[in-house]
Amino acid sequence: MASAPHYQRLADDLSRQIASGALKPGDKLPTEAELTERFGLSRITVREALKILQNRGLIERFARRGSFVRRRSEKNLWEMRSIDDLIELGTDTETRIISWGLVDPPGEMARLFGGDDRLYRLRAVRIRRDARTPIYFAQNYLVRRLGEKLRVEDLAKRTIVDLLRNELSVRLEAATEEIEVGAATAELARHLGIAHGKPVLLQRINLFDEGDRILQAGMAWWRADQIRRRFSVVQHPVESIARPSRRRRIAE
Repeated sequence: MASAPHYQRLADDLSRQIASGALKPGDKLPTEAELTERFGLSRITVREALKILQNRGLIERFARRGSFVRRRSEKNLWEMRSIDDLIELGTDTETRIISWGLVDPPGEMARLFGGDDRLYRLRAVRIRRDARTPIYFAQNYLVRRLGEKLRVEDLAKRTIVDLLRNELSVRLEAATEEIEVGAATAELARHLGIAHGKPVLLQRINLFDEGDRILQAGMAWWRADQIRRRFSVVQHPVESIARPSRRRRIAE
């Protein structure tokens, strides 16, 4: 059997150090240069290993500050920083499909999609593989021409964003996001394994193509104890600040 890649072996070694307590919550990891010299690996290999640890929720990485072992109180939170995290979400979770198929869109969705007569709708619960904990309940509407190309078995393993980008080669040009806080209904409480009335975070994400046409409208009701939303704010001179766009461009 072929041995694991060097970056995987380094990531596993550092993971064991974190699990054993040799690296404690809040500890700073050696720099990329130090790890490169210590293990005789390239800088690219070291970065790949650190990315794996970050995706596992074991470390946090900061520009110009370095990498730190994540504190236990934060370890099980899924951190949403950008639309790309919706792709990485599929690596640590699985989906319990409730329903998938063509439906007559409700009034709000019919207006949003410009009067399309029928849309594909996915209703599902996303679950953490490690702790078997429900993360969110999702309801996604997708244009018919794309929905008919997706297989339910793929939806159970990968996110819609991942499938659109990497399976159907759809160029996702922009997205809108809205977040609001609410209380779990009886149905949400049942799907998420929480008490009726507990706080949930409702996230609405709409995806658009190059022609500014909507492709997907998604709603996800997150358990409040399973997500942390991070925003980065950069200061610019007042004269350089352009009028904010309603939609955020998606990094390639």
